[in-house]
Amino acid sequence: MFVVWCLPTTKIKPHQREKAVEILDILGKWSLVDSYVMILMLIAFRMKINLPPNEDDYNILQINLFVYPAWGFVTLVVGTILSLGCSQVILAAERYVDKKELLNHQIQLIIEEEEKRNKEDYSDYSYSYSYSYSDSESENKKKGKKKGKLSNIGKNTKKPKNNQQRLETVEEDDQNENAPSPKPKKKNENDKKDKKKKSKLDGKHKLSLFMYCKSFLWKIFLSLIMLSGIIMFIFGTYMKAFSFKFVGLAGWALKLVNADQYREYSSIDLAIQLPKAAENQNSFGIRITQAVYILVTNLMPIIHLVCLSILWFIPLKLKHIHFIERACEYMYSWACLDVFVISIVAAVMEISQLALFMVGDRCDIVDIITKEYFSQEDLIKDHLTCFDVVTTFLKGSYIIIAAAIFHTIATIGIGKCTKKLNRDLAEIEKEKRDQNKLSPLLN
Repeated sequence: MFVVWCLPTTKIKPHQREKAVEILDILGKWSLVDSYVMILMLIAFRMKINLPPNEDDYNILQINLFVYPAWGFVTLVVGTILSLGCSQVILAAERYVDKKELLNHQIQLIIEEEEKRNKEDYSDYSYSYSYSYSDSESENKKKGKKKGKLSNIGKNTKKPKNNQQRLETVEEDDQNENAPSPKPKKKNENDKKDKKKKSKLDGKHKLSLFMYCKSFLWKIFLSLIMLSGIIMFIFGTYMKAFSFKFVGLAGWALKLVNADQYREYSSIDLAIQLPKAAENQNSFGIRITQAVYILVTNLMPIIHLVCLSILWFIPLKLKHIHFIERACEYMYSWACLDVFVISIVAAVMEISQLALFMVGDRCDIVDIITKEYFSQEDLIKDHLTCFDVVTTFLKGSYIIIAAAIFHTIATIGIGKCTKKLNRDLAEIEKEKRDQNKLSPLLN
């Protein structure tokens, strides 16, 4: 990002800089995968044991196990957020400063496409012309041989010779007329519709992307995807998505004292219970992590989907469409629903290995005793160790995964429609420049 920002225009063109920053902006949120996994582990390994069990929290023996989030955890979260903010500031600055150059580049692409089409048309015409010319030339050679044979006849054959020549010239004319010629392309029936649509792109008429889109099936598909994504996200946020279960000797001991050895969590549960899982609940690191988690996991995805729906269904003026389009683009970088889904999968795969790594060889002697005397216990027989954690997917996780997929499809689909709209606007600008005899070429 720093290199792209510092390079001059002689080394990198404005449209290349814009594309590079767009890619960096989209990929920036994936740095939060590690932060999500650490949040899940911070909550998973939190244990609270009261002795004797079934008593109040006061005047008894209480055992608390916390995972301490060091400053490296906090700086990773804050650094990722600052990186996202910087990429969006650079992208906005690039589009503002090089606005004319970016428009000129888009118009230049349209001109190059038109030239390419014209070359293809000319090549088709030259092929058909050479084909007819070669055919007529071969016919003339054959007829020349016939003429040579006829010339060997005496003087009385002069008149038929002239008649033969007349017949040959008539045949040549007929063949040239019947020779394959380039057929003029039929005007597409959609050209009139395109002109009507472009006539509405004057900034005065209101327009919705739903009505602007040509394909009826694409309209229905995107509409269903967006509505399904919103519904699934709302339900998936509150449904239990995954569970942690302590097994081994530690899980058996927790069950013995009526402590929670099996816990289920939803996306909103993680946000609420994050401070309770820390020793210092109101510390800066915990509160900033909680705020970032709520913002990127619970708020931004639904806000982004709602804004996409507004852009798709509601008729708006062009300036409002452009404003919401840019806002949706920036919000997508903060909507980390897809990152959260990948983090859950990573936690399911890694958390058991992390637990074994944390224990190390400290339980070797205890493991021998566990295998000898406790191997028939339900929580131990498949986990013959002193401490282990098992994570499983619940029904809510599948709904969250579906919501993330629908969210991504809706974002890509709306993005294609807005690109088509911007291209049509560039074509209108090109026509205006052609009328005013202005050159839209780049440097």
